[in-house]
Parts: sequence; structure tokens; C-alpha cells
Amino acid sequence: GSGGTRGGGSGAPPGGATGAAQSPHFNESLFGEIKNRKIGSKTIKSRDVRMKIESGDIPELPPSKVDQQPMCLAWHTKGMCNPNCPRAADHVEYSSAEYVPLCGWCSSNYPSASE
Repeated sequence: GSGGTRGGGSGAPPGGATGAAQSPHFNESLFGEIKNRKIGSKTIKSRDVRMKIESGDIPELPPSKVDQQPMCLAWHTKGMCNPNCPRAADHVEYSSAEYVPLCGWCSSNYPSASE
């Protein structure tokens, strides 16, 4: 039998945006560096930062202006999140002034290569 191989692409769109909720209000000037921060060659994942919070290595995130529960780290610092996020209530626009607590938290606690 002649079993030829046909081209097999993944069919996924470039950028891997499938399923992610994109923030139309991402604040590049405040969080662009955090969004792209790397340790070695790997960009830091919000999930890994949340695990550090859960284990008590770093303090809890500042409270959301919506419901006083912790802010959604990925939405605000990466500009995207999972649509099933338990903190989806916080997927709202913040002003620069409202971001002051999160900016302070990031400068003190967000992982960096110097740690």
C-alpha cells in the first residue's frame, strides 16, 4: 500500500489566542515590562506567581475595586486571561490612579531575574 503523508498543520491561529479573554484596556505603559519579564529565556507565567502567593512566599494581591477580593493578576499585568477565571469580576478597566496599589505590589513582589 502506498500511504502518502499529507501536510498536517495544527490549524491553530498564530499567536495562540484561542480561548483567551483579551483586555481592551491593557495599560502598556504601566505593565508592559511586567508582561514581558523573563527569568532566563522564559516569560514569567501568572500561574507561577499565583502559586507563590498561595504558598505564602509573597503577599496577597491588592483588593479589586469591584468586590474587594484579590485583583486578577493576568488580566491587569498580561492583558489577557482565561474566560473561566474565578476573578473574572475584576476584568474591568482601571485608571492609572486605581493601579497604584498593583504597581507597588509588582515592584515589591513580582519575580525578577535578580532573585
